[in-house]
Amino acid sequence: MKLHKLGFEKTHVLKVENDTARFKAITTSELSQIKTPMVYAWCGVKQNSREILYVGKAGGGVDMRLNQHEGGFKNSKTGQKNLQLLLEKTAQGYAIEVYSRKAETINIFGVETSLYSTEEEAFINLLSPQWNRASVKRIEKTSQGQPAQSYSLADEFDLSGVPRIDLVYQFFESLAPEDQHRFLQLLEYAVALSEQQSLDVRIINGYQSQPKYYNQTPMMVFAQFTSSGRAKANSWRARIPLRCDTKAPLTIVLPTRFKKATTPDNEVWFGKDSFCPIKVDDFLPSPERFVIFE
Repeated sequence: MKLHKLGFEKTHVLKVENDTARFKAITTSELSQIKTPMVYAWCGVKQNSREILYVGKAGGGVDMRLNQHEGGFKNSKTGQKNLQLLLEKTAQGYAIEVYSRKAETINIFGVETSLYSTEEEAFINLLSPQWNRASVKRIEKTSQGQPAQSYSLADEFDLSGVPRIDLVYQFFESLAPEDQHRFLQLLEYAVALSEQQSLDVRIINGYQSQPKYYNQTPMMVFAQFTSSGRAKANSWRARIPLRCDTKAPLTIVLPTRFKKATTPDNEVWFGKDSFCPIKVDDFLPSPERFVIFE
């Protein structure tokens, strides 16, 4: 079946060098850059044939999801297994191409809702990709029954009622163990704050005017929300960006109006009405150094 007839376009290609793999965006593809829920397919292309290898969903856009896959190639058992499959395929003479499509939306009870999770399931059933395995568990076990990874988000927090929580799990699995530990500590702080101030949590695609490097980055937002899913004015207390790289390390974004006056400005990055610690390891042991809530 032709992917383009299903609304897919080629957005990325895989570049392999010295047993490492990176996804390179096709600059002429608009879908490779926009941050909107999508479904994507990894394809093995050889001469005139195309094999559908894997179908996935990307709630924050395909480019961000592929960056998370690259992190998983280094830091997770599942990611390392996927890397081996990709390397084996390229060694057989296949080029790996990524095809993506913007997911449809539907208005449910007055709320515009993406169908990307539903589309992923439908395309898996329709295309029968080689590497999608329904029996795969999120947390792998060793022969002694202990988690193969150091930290488990699912074991620490019940996030089952949070819409689009798959974005958080995908991000968490892409992190190195030390950053997984930091993320759990940030989440523990934000959840405790939510309990104190009767806040809810939503996954937001991103905002403008955020601290350095975090514009339009998907975030866990802790606030009071309207029935349409928007944060009420001045109700937010914390945002955890789902980004962690050399430019934009793991951090937590906080309202400037609650910044502690004695916190040196050279220890934080500022947005329009927000700030974040430059070094999250300075924040985690003593958040009260940075912020005082009413």
